[in-house]
Amino acid sequence: SAIFAEGRADNTDVLIYLLNNHVSLNPDLDGHGPLHVAFSVGSLAHIRLLRKAMRDRGLLKAVEGYERNMQDGPCNNNTPLMLGIEIGRMTEKQLAKAADHTPASLRVFMDHEPRCIPHFAKEIVENREVTGAQIAAHLTGPDLAEVIRDYPKAACILLEGVLETPTVEGNGWHSLPSRVSFAPKGFGEYLLSLLNPAREVLVFYEPDNAWKYDVARFEAPAWHDE
Repeated sequence: SAIFAEGRADNTDVLIYLLNNHVSLNPDLDGHGPLHVAFSVGSLAHIRLLRKAMRDRGLLKAVEGYERNMQDGPCNNNTPLMLGIEIGRMTEKQLAKAADHTPASLRVFMDHEPRCIPHFAKEIVENREVTGAQIAAHLTGPDLAEVIRDYPKAACILLEGVLETPTVEGNGWHSLPSRVSFAPKGFGEYLLSLLNPAREVLVFYEPDNAWKYDVARFEAPAWHDE
């Protein structure tokens, strides 16, 4: 009731009082708790207070689906974030700010609201609560292909958010190559591209997070030459 009454104005006085007096934060029989209510109202201030309190009490993992990996398939529809998407009181940017920085949140956005992914990736980069590598560890090739197919803009920003410079094992022997863009450079090349068929580009995904090189054998992995 306190969240419903004060959430619309982001007035947190009553909630802070209740939390200081150890009010119960356990979910009801339907699995909905105070954090679900905060997402349904759309109050970022209440969401942040409740999330911190639930984390301190060890209640957050089960409610927000931390135990899920990206590979677990479609997300649980009973999470607070999912309810916030369904109710529709929060903008894409607000949902991205409200979502915790976990693979479970990314899974929800990929399955149900990919328009939030650019904002979510930006939040990850700016807040630095987790690294791009930590989120990328839960991504698979099919996950990326799905976002690229369904929402290319989100895919570009997602990739920027989860990419980090890899460790170079053979620097000087086998340096990290520069990233290259094959997009038209300038208006002239753009006009020329309109008159010619699109190039076929081979795309593949490798899970390595290091630019490996065997300095004893002077060999790099075979995929470096592909």
